[in-house]
Amino acid sequence: MMVRYLMILAGLLLAQQSLAFTCYLTLAKDNCWTAYDVSVSVIDTSNNQPIAVVTVPKGQSWIRQPFTCQPNQSLLYTATFSPNVWDGTGNAAYPAKKFWTLPVTIRPGQTAWELPVCFADAFSEVPASASATGVCQCNFAEIPVLVPPETHN
Repeated sequence: MMVRYLMILAGLLLAQQSLAFTCYLTLAKDNCWTAYDVSVSVIDTSNNQPIAVVTVPKGQSWIRQPFTCQPNQSLLYTATFSPNVWDGTGNAAYPAKKFWTLPVTIRPGQTAWELPVCFADAFSEVPASASATGVCQCNFAEIPVLVPPETHN
């Protein structure tokens, strides 16, 4: 009986592995946040566990980082930044304004999904940056197009 349970468990784990896919989080900071370190945690909503943390350091406007994802997976993001903007904002995590659900199926030839995220626009309750001097926006046009890895059959 114990062997049967172990075989079922092993089968489930292998099935989960076969569904693994590569996602890339392209995190951009708007022009009002370049003087701050900004980190975004990618959270799997099915178990509320982080599956990736992506950080754009001070002085850099964007970063792209791969992580393992699965078809039909629902994701939530939370963001933090440093240094503090105003007193009382330290260690606060700012939730994304919405959830993201990945496509249900992987199209033939598709090797990765890109998830573009703009800080601070995609997040709720983010205080105004101390360096904000006008319209704050991310410039995704300056970010190179993702060239996903090729499949090796």
